[in-house]
Amino acid sequence: PGICAMDSLKLIVFSDSHGDFRALDRLIQKHLGERCVFLHLGDGPLVDIGGLGIPYGSSGKLFSSVEELSNDRYGKVMTFDLKPYGIYLEKEGDGFYMPLQTARDLILSYYVCYALYNGECIILAGGLDDKLSEIYHSATGTRSEEYAKFAYNELCFALDYEYGLKEVHGIESFDEYFFNVGLSKALQSTDPLKADVALHKAITLYLDDLHSQFVSPSYQTDADAFEKEVEGIQGPSNRSFRTTAYKFRDARAAAYPDGIPPYEEVGNTAYITFDEFTDPMPDIDYLSEPTEEELTDTIRLMQYACDRILRENSPIENVVMDLSMNTGGAINEASYVIGTYLGNGDTNVINTMTGAASTAVYKIDTNRDGNFDEQDTLSGKGLNLYCLTSPVSFSCGNLVPNSFMMSPDVTLVGMTSGGGSCSVHTLSTAGGSIFNISSYQRMSVFKNGSYYDIDRGADPDLPIRKYEDFYDRQSLTKYINGIY
Repeated sequence: PGICAMDSLKLIVFSDSHGDFRALDRLIQKHLGERCVFLHLGDGPLVDIGGLGIPYGSSGKLFSSVEELSNDRYGKVMTFDLKPYGIYLEKEGDGFYMPLQTARDLILSYYVCYALYNGECIILAGGLDDKLSEIYHSATGTRSEEYAKFAYNELCFALDYEYGLKEVHGIESFDEYFFNVGLSKALQSTDPLKADVALHKAITLYLDDLHSQFVSPSYQTDADAFEKEVEGIQGPSNRSFRTTAYKFRDARAAAYPDGIPPYEEVGNTAYITFDEFTDPMPDIDYLSEPTEEELTDTIRLMQYACDRILRENSPIENVVMDLSMNTGGAINEASYVIGTYLGNGDTNVINTMTGAASTAVYKIDTNRDGNFDEQDTLSGKGLNLYCLTSPVSFSCGNLVPNSFMMSPDVTLVGMTSGGGSCSVHTLSTAGGSIFNISSYQRMSVFKNGSYYDIDRGADPDLPIRKYEDFYDRQSLTKYINGIY
């Protein structure tokens, strides 16, 4: 049996005992034509990572799509062959019943929705608050060999299709991968503690990419026993990232014991510093003048910085965007930041599962006048634009310097950024364990018509070797002024 996702209205199930899906592909094209999409948020680009391009309140009025530069490429028709995974559909009348976990993996996970079953109730939610967590973990039960096997097969099915770094990690089959790392048997254990510890090891120790994280064990697993079993387990990438982050944190705290200011002017150089790309806040009027109390908000910080840098008789000649401790966040705001420097905020995303791709380009409004023009950007003003990066610059904190790297108008300073090219994708197992992975939606840079992965980070044009030198802004300003 197989499942093919088609459009927002229909899910067609087609069974072929010979595993030949050519007839299904012909059926799809006849029914819908050549271009179709099954999962989509309804607005924004085709590969709509993180709600890219979907307006949020007054902040949505600060973006204007540049249609002539934006484009979508539809991917291949996807047919999910369930038979090799031992997943079956139950026919009743003219329809079919699909296992809840299969529906969760194929459909609900796209909307970051949990579908958790504890033997007593099904929880469909975007997350577990205290009340839902209490309900979920109040149940008890045992796990049969058949159920444990099904949970393992569903896990392999979901990861085979939805893990975005599968090719980079050299994984052809997760069933084979789990066998090769010695976790296959434990993952199929009827003991939920053994299965959860094995899954934690698989994600944290072996996959070892920072977007992939074990979130919480099954309701059947003793939480204290689990924490004791997994204490100290982490892969070299996780360990290196955390160790390096502590060093940068300590170096910055030594230079700025009262906290580093979001916006600071040192002589003729403006420093813009933020550690995450924040989602828009419903209580902020983004069309009003920004206040200093609002500068923890990414958009407000960009507006405030542009107001200060472009003010009349401004002494600013250099602008340094400090992303040295930025670990990512909202992609819309990353697009706004890119536009602040370059005029256009472009974001390029490819779906590694289907091959679909999107380039979304936006003009931004920083001065809140309702116009999208050259007055809204730092580009073309004779300013020397810099971006400060480190191995802690991760996810969108890595996307932005990679976008800057493609421009001759921005100079990267510091160390190679930390990577992280895929969005975070939330999954769960049939046994009730929750975890995140690097999804099949991969942030990229676009050059010569091709989408290039950014997971290896962006290399600096001007290297800095010592942690403390990142935050000695008197010396850094002198260094920058000596370049020209």
